Amino acid sequence: IIQYLYQLIDAIAEGRLLIPRFQRPLVWEWERQSELLHSVRDGIPMGAVMIWRTSKGTIEWQRELAGHNLPAPAPELPREYLLDGLQRLSTLFAALRGLGAHNNDTGSSVGEIGYDLEERSFVIMAPNESRPTVVPLNVLPDSVTLLRFQRSLRGPSADTLVDRCDELAKSFREYKVPVIPIVSDDFDVAARTFNLINSQGVKMGEADMIHALTWSPAFELRDRLES
Repeated sequence: IIQYLYQLIDAIAEGRLLIPRFQRPLVWEWERQSELLHSVRDGIPMGAVMIWRTSKGTIEWQRELAGHNLPAPAPELPREYLLDGLQRLSTLFAALRGLGAHNNDTGSSVGEIGYDLEERSFVIMAPNESRPTVVPLNVLPDSVTLLRFQRSLRGPSADTLVDRCDELAKSFREYKVPVIPIVSDDFDVAARTFNLINSQGVKMGEADMIHALTWSPAFELRDRLES
């Protein structure tokens, strides 16, 4: 299945694509996040994401991402859980939706992510910071807000900057992501898939691995440790 990036971001924001509680929090540093954003800008594939689709039962999901409250899914629809792609989609969700009012992320991204139209690079802006030639990525999905920003550009290079802004918005709007669905009502299938795909990529810490291996709908190690 091929979906547009914005479709996946909207699915998370609207409670149609859930992030299971046994997933690790965002661990990517800014260097990797920036590399991902440049890949989207340049149309370079970021790889597939994997989801688990089930019609039976429920497991706990994360209720917040990048400071945004995530709503409960509609009870009449099959549940879809994100198994692989959390680091990528969390980065893009925070970039395109901005940081919500409840953000308490202690990672490197402590401000809004923007794109410097002159330097043609992604930057992190401090809270409430505004730079004349840096477009916040969270204005890209809203054509009215984006147009308002473009009209604020001044100087002899304004037309060039507007064109670059249009190109950036188009690259995110047209970016497509392969989605691999695992359709099963057997939780063990999803658990084995999760453990397999997380034996690659960013190394899991001992606590993350133990949490994943011992997780079940009736027991969550992370909650026990926190309490």
